[in-house]
Amino acid sequence: MKTWTIRYPIQQINLATRRLRGDLLAGPLSQASDGQIDAALQQDGIARTDLFSPAYAVARHRARLAWMLATWGIDAPRAAKEHWQELKVADERCSYCPNTGRCTRWLEWGQFNAAPMVFCPNAELWSAIAFEQAATCGDTPPSGQVISESRSKRDDPGPDPRWLGR
Repeated sequence: MKTWTIRYPIQQINLATRRLRGDLLAGPLSQASDGQIDAALQQDGIARTDLFSPAYAVARHRARLAWMLATWGIDAPRAAKEHWQELKVADERCSYCPNTGRCTRWLEWGQFNAAPMVFCPNAELWSAIAFEQAATCGDTPPSGQVISESRSKRDDPGPDPRWLGR
């Protein structure tokens, strides 16, 4: 059985806050208008689609968020184009999350499992985006991978690693 490992240690991610005109971009994105975000990004030659990639993570919480997207097998630039408003809300949740230590330990562990469903306030969104991206790429994820309100989060096995990380 193949183990999927994606590592973006937070210490090694380029936290570009010092390089970018970062106060606006270092905080939760939901606290700024899209125009303000675009202006700050344009000043530094960065597109919205790059904001959730590890190389341009301008805040520690966004670095963790980018790492989580990669672990779920989500194409971050595509997700930024198709789910911008949802990612802004997810960014805010991540910035105020009380589970950052648990999140970092899970990400450093390097093996995908259903644990984020228990501790991550964005896990259902990641599951939905990963499922949608897999379905539109012609991949068919196994049934029952998206969490529904009627199912317990602890009962869901999470996305199948066979279609994640492609």
